[in-house]
Amino acid sequence: MRQIYRYIPVLVLALTIGITSCDETSGPAGILEERPSITDFQVTPSSVRFSEEDGFKDTLVTFRANAVSNIPEDFQLVAELADIRDRQILTSSTMTADPEGSGEYTASLNLTMSTSRFDNLVMYVYPRAPDGTVFDRVESTIKVRGIDTGRPEVLEIIHPDSVFIPPPGEPDNLFTISARVAHTFALENINRVQLDLFDSANTRIFTSNMSRSDPDGNGDPEYLLYGQDFSINSGNSPDSYRIEVHATDIAGTVSDTLSSTLIITR
Repeated sequence: MRQIYRYIPVLVLALTIGITSCDETSGPAGILEERPSITDFQVTPSSVRFSEEDGFKDTLVTFRANAVSNIPEDFQLVAELADIRDRQILTSSTMTADPEGSGEYTASLNLTMSTSRFDNLVMYVYPRAPDGTVFDRVESTIKVRGIDTGRPEVLEIIHPDSVFIPPPGEPDNLFTISARVAHTFALENINRVQLDLFDSANTRIFTSNMSRSDPDGNGDPEYLLYGQDFSINSGNSPDSYRIEVHATDIAGTVSDTLSSTLIITR
């Protein structure tokens, strides 16, 4: 349960030694070898936009990666597609070299996406040596815009008007702040509901994503119920707290903020 509380320059001398004769020797092997790199990289399509004509469904999208690289014949060029938020790899492929030896490589990566998706993707391409060593990668962001999913609405904040501070030695006083949240399109489009708590000095002392629970006895609810548990003990001081709740949906649309007042008293 949570509780409410208020450079030194350095001179380097170079010594020149005159050499009258020497044998012709070679330097360390590979010292002048070129480091594997990617000189050109493109992704098609560079953006994805779904429309209402596509309908709300999962659909297969194919992304094509084209790159130019100087990697040796025994190296591979790898393409990976990831979610831009957490960089989790969603799919990957070893790129195919142009048989003419032009240095061009291609790959096709398939990804099943929801037409309501609004999270961007990122494509990585990098050289990989036979021993598994990975060299510098390049990347390209793919913008994704799904179908308009409406907007969330915070209908009501539910909590006791006041909570009493228990005497020393007495058990904590437990209570819950709940919020009824709806959506103009579909309840499953609600992504998160955030609760913020401010003291009488207008300082935010607590923030959290509320936990979800369905309303009892309603198989097809018009709203979802979210809650956050709190506890008050004898160490708390009387104060007035402003509760603020807002919701965000899967498209990133944020609801209006609903507020209420909670009194902590002895």
